[in-house]
Amino acid sequence: MAAKTNKQLILEFESFITYIQSLDRLEDADWEAPLEAGKWSLQDVLCHIMLWDKYFYEEALVKIQEGLPLTAAHLDFNAFNANAALEQNHPDGDGKKFNIAGI
Repeated sequence: MAAKTNKQLILEFESFITYIQSLDRLEDADWEAPLEAGKWSLQDVLCHIMLWDKYFYEEALVKIQEGLPLTAAHLDFNAFNANAALEQNHPDGDGKKFNIAGI
């Protein structure tokens, strides 16, 4: 399988943004309900992805762009992932739940 071009990757990411924005029509109950018993909600999953994206952007992409060295740090993945669930409850520190309009 041939590697995807940058243009193909950008189109894929753009379609993901459109999909995420379409979720704004969901009722709060659907947004917050576990996907299955004992599993995360859609809101939890998206916050998890966003937190990892934020980390990668801040710890890798920004540093690469600024010509800074990348530092390898061992993360406690379980703690990081648990924090994603906390972030969805108060992502801006303002007590408001995750708002898809902020994407």
